[in-house]
Amino acid sequence: YYGPTHIAVNETDRNIFIADSTNNRVAAIPYAAISSNLRMRDVLGHTDPQGNQVSFTASAINSPNSGKLSSPTYVAVDENYGRIYISDTGNNRILIFPASTTTGKPTSVFASYVFGTPASPGQSDHFLNIPLSALSVSLNSLNAPKGLALTSTGAIFVADSGNNRILKFPTNATYISSTLAPSLVLGQSNFTTSTSGAGVAGLNGPVGLAYNSTDSKLYVA
Repeated sequence: YYGPTHIAVNETDRNIFIADSTNNRVAAIPYAAISSNLRMRDVLGHTDPQGNQVSFTASAINSPNSGKLSSPTYVAVDENYGRIYISDTGNNRILIFPASTTTGKPTSVFASYVFGTPASPGQSDHFLNIPLSALSVSLNSLNAPKGLALTSTGAIFVADSGNNRILKFPTNATYISSTLAPSLVLGQSNFTTSTSGAGVAGLNGPVGLAYNSTDSKLYVA
């Protein structure tokens, strides 16, 4: 690993997902027993057009498509609905990969959905769109997204770090798509500003998130 930034664990069977950021991939390791010799079983972020896992040793920077990552930083696993959310920070987007609800294993090396890349005129494939930057903050744009936090109903909070805000996407068992708009913004008064702030309602480059489902509170670093 080179520059790992985050670990997520599937509680059902304790699969371990590591954001191996500098290697531009997320490694999936099956849990058997604690050992220094645990090896990855799957890798997300390096694929060929046929969907093959090209190499467990590849580390090149990847341009956007549905199977490639650039500097991923955070991972969240939704065991109930079979989804793996990855903050594809270098591409200013979130990729959502399908996973088994029983084993937690990724069922495809291609993402099913993407957040952060609004449709371009004449372009229907959101995965191939050039992600927006901080210069064009909007309802559906992301700028260097990082922390992720899932709620008990399947909604997900995203730390849109470069835009100094938190976005909530109202995903659930059946409601998810690449055109899904966030339903809530924290840190800004609207969806089109990105001003940093230190007041009670302001944010400045938020990174880590944690959600407590017992009292429905979101904690932000």
